[in-house]
Amino acid sequence: EILILKDGGIQYIEIDEDSNHQELWYYHPNGVRSASIVDVVIADINEDPNPEIIAIISSPSIISDKKAPWLVVFKWTGKRFSSVPLELFELPGEKDFLRPSNISVHQADTLNMFAVSFGSPSRKAAIFNLVEDFGILSINNSRTIQPEILKNGYGRVYTALLTTNNGDMVLIFSK
Repeated sequence: EILILKDGGIQYIEIDEDSNHQELWYYHPNGVRSASIVDVVIADINEDPNPEIIAIISSPSIISDKKAPWLVVFKWTGKRFSSVPLELFELPGEKDFLRPSNISVHQADTLNMFAVSFGSPSRKAAIFNLVEDFGILSINNSRTIQPEILKNGYGRVYTALLTTNNGDMVLIFSK
């Protein structure tokens, strides 16, 4: 089984013994034509035995930005992932339009820690815990990182969470 970013959406496929691809699930942020999935991870956010699909959506249109969530979560239903996502439209403490570039996840104790980078106009990264409880998404322990060197610039911003001999670290960069 594999996740594929396809035509602005996410496709979950199974590869059978003959190397044929069987689509098991597909999602596209319908209704907002310019919005598209830009990155995706699989992680457990509700401490059940099944991981969720966590995807970030970017929308190049200011009109679309107000209608499209920037983060969506799909829960496992027992046979497939949910067709209707749990959605986040805001990041605590942020007033800028959110145009995420990438998402990474790192296991920290019993919770997963997420890092998401944001492009123009904000050019920064956010680190947080994402929790789902009874169908409601919430962001806990949010921290925004905006190095001076990234404030002005062009192009995507990327982030990653790493474990080194010196402990957990955050990497933020732009080409």
